[in-house]
Amino acid sequence: TTITPTGASHAITNATGSAVIYYTLDGSDPRYSGTRQVYASAVTLSAGQTIKAVGTKADMVNGAVAEATYTA
Repeated sequence: TTITPTGASHAITNATGSAVIYYTLDGSDPRYSGTRQVYASAVTLSAGQTIKAVGTKADMVNGAVAEATYTA
């Protein structure tokens, strides 16, 4: 899973086709968090905010958690 920032906007991609990408903005682990959200489009962060993301797919081991912090 890769997080690509363009200013405050952060796009998330995953090399595994058809993987579901989950992300969090509250510092929790997106593999297990009850606050995780399904990624659908670029996420805009506020200064100092951190995004964590992971790609998941049935019958596969979850990828590593990617993390990025927006610094304005």
